[in-house]
Amino acid sequence: MRSNRAYRSQQSERRVRLHEPCERRPTPGYETKNIDRPKKGSLFSLFVLVTTSTAILTVLLCIIRFAIQESRTTYQFSKDLITTQLVSNLYGSNLSPSLQAHSLEARSQFLEKLLSKQSSKLNSEIVFVRDLITKQLANKVNSAELAYSIVSEAFRANYDPLFVAAIIKSESMFRHKVVSNRGARGLMQIMPDTGKFISRERNIKWDGEMGLHDPSYNVRMGIAYLKHLEHRYAGNKERMLIAYNWGPANLEQSLKGGTSAPSSSVTYARTIISNHRKWLKDLALKNQSAGAGAKDSFS
Repeated sequence: MRSNRAYRSQQSERRVRLHEPCERRPTPGYETKNIDRPKKGSLFSLFVLVTTSTAILTVLLCIIRFAIQESRTTYQFSKDLITTQLVSNLYGSNLSPSLQAHSLEARSQFLEKLLSKQSSKLNSEIVFVRDLITKQLANKVNSAELAYSIVSEAFRANYDPLFVAAIIKSESMFRHKVVSNRGARGLMQIMPDTGKFISRERNIKWDGEMGLHDPSYNVRMGIAYLKHLEHRYAGNKERMLIAYNWGPANLEQSLKGGTSAPSSSVTYARTIISNHRKWLKDLALKNQSAGAGAKDSFS
């Protein structure tokens, strides 16, 4: 009896276990991960973030646009000032009071008229120098390019292009590849040591000895050296040109010792001065007869 009761008790317990929910064990190598579901307030936070970012971006764009407009205004104002300074230097008069008295529109028209006159002046100078070079060189195209280099660099430095052309004629006969026995190079026959000195003093980039064969660079260095000598000898053109030809150190010793410079250097200087004066008169007559160079143009 007892064995039957024990057997039934065991069977009933077994049935109960079978009906109870069993705990599922994870398969080895595959661990379950908890997936975070979005909370209720996350969408609102995302909306706030996007709205704030858009507002900040809009403000930044407005600031950039305002800065660009201000820079354009500053550039135009600076351009007017530079143009005024160029015209003032070229015509040798102070134009600031008259420009200040005009309105913006009147000032613009005034500058356009001056620039138109200056354009005609530059054009006539280029054509005149081109004709001078053509007498020495057979290549007309090369003559035009050299003339433009000489006049444009003189304009840039506020220097007389005909005076530069007179020096070039005496130094190299307008041949930009020529090298002297002493090593002077290019149109204005600049010694490399002189070029290095001028580049340091005038803050001009030194392009090396071969750079002196570039017409524009050579003329730029030559004008800088002429300005240095002009300041050193207080604007005395004859002494300045003798120093350019003979050397400043030699001229200083000659002046201190009371001796005279070589006749070749004196002739060199006076020939340049004479040619310059003659060319100024010839250009003035040409401008009068041709309407300030309107009938000819640089090509």
